[in-house]
Amino acid sequence: MKKNKSIILVCTSDQPKQAGEKGCLSKESREVLALFQQKKELEAEDESLIRVKESICMNNCANAICVRIFPGNSLYEHIQLSDVEELWESHIQKNQEVKHLLAPKINRFMGF
Repeated sequence: MKKNKSIILVCTSDQPKQAGEKGCLSKESREVLALFQQKKELEAEDESLIRVKESICMNNCANAICVRIFPGNSLYEHIQLSDVEELWESHIQKNQEVKHLLAPKINRFMGF
């Protein structure tokens, strides 16, 4: 069975687009990024099929930390270090969205 390529984008912006909000960087987004990178190195069957990258602001600062995962163009919000394992196992390994972490539909297509 052919596996799809996955892209994990973690917002690491320190310049929120919304006034009065803190950017993802101030909420430990670099640590979330590093944990996804570690999962890739330790658990990926084929590292070439998974890309973990920093992202520019996703225009959802009020709901930081934001993570977008492809395939699916799924936007996850309020991500904490403790959510990385569930996102990895469900979305990356099984290609199943983690419903309780998904942004509401109105927010999913904001950003880029």
